[in-house]
Amino acid sequence: MPFEPDKATAQVLIDGLSISCFNEQNRIWEVGYLRHPKHALVLELGNSSDTIPIPRDAKVIKVETIQGVKPDYDNEFPRGFFDRDPVHDRKLDENGFSPEEKHNFRWAMNLDQGADIPHGEGKLKRPKDYPVTIAQISDAVFYTNRLSPDNLFLLPLSADLAGLSVAALNEKVFGKAADEIGAAITCESGGGITITVDGKPFMQLPQKPGKPWKINLKNMPEAHHHGGGHHHMGNVTASAADLEQGDFQLYYESLEVTGEQHSFWGFKSPLLTGRTDCNSGWVSNSSLAGLFS
Repeated sequence: MPFEPDKATAQVLIDGLSISCFNEQNRIWEVGYLRHPKHALVLELGNSSDTIPIPRDAKVIKVETIQGVKPDYDNEFPRGFFDRDPVHDRKLDENGFSPEEKHNFRWAMNLDQGADIPHGEGKLKRPKDYPVTIAQISDAVFYTNRLSPDNLFLLPLSADLAGLSVAALNEKVFGKAADEIGAAITCESGGGITITVDGKPFMQLPQKPGKPWKINLKNMPEAHHHGGGHHHMGNVTASAADLEQGDFQLYYESLEVTGEQHSFWGFKSPLLTGRTDCNSGWVSNSSLAGLFS
């Protein structure tokens, strides 16, 4: 069957500094939002410009279903996500991909296996200076909702960008990643979605056939936003002055790796959005317990 998230009851859209994991034992998705002091976790419903801040001391957000349809975790989605195998070339123009290829969850950057980022194997750890808010999302299939519009550049964190020639810098093109992760949730007729924060009712959304709810949970600096100013380039050529550093390196405050730490760089936006790579990553662990121990 084709994967059609637009026909779901709700799409939870996950963006910003966070780590996702499918808890295979409980068959539930967990998203750990790292409450870095320069990032704010907010909830937005649909295209509303209103943002609802999630308290910094919030421990658990639950997105649960009423009469939810359990995805086929046994056969079709054994890892909880829409899987079309690892992405072999992230530098290709996304216009050449089918909708299913664009929805492949593997565009999201894996943090613990060393395949996407050459920093070796990773192990989750508790960040020292700030808490973690975990979102538990029931009856969901994760997928890539949007790709980064520009190619990203991946360099060792210790690299001196200014000291690289244009040719050397352009050998560091990583390509695209998942700019936003989606979680498709389907309910039976008469069902709906409930959201609680630390056990307190926060929001209840009835099913609207043909009109999926869009629930945005994003954890980014307030000045960062999606919008104009992107380049949409295929084969790019850049100098150090064209690029700005993202915040991927902040993941190492919650991730112990066996190899060298890395950082992403991206094109500066003409509209000064300040956003480069504030994208959610994922781990293959069976839980996010390491973030709390």
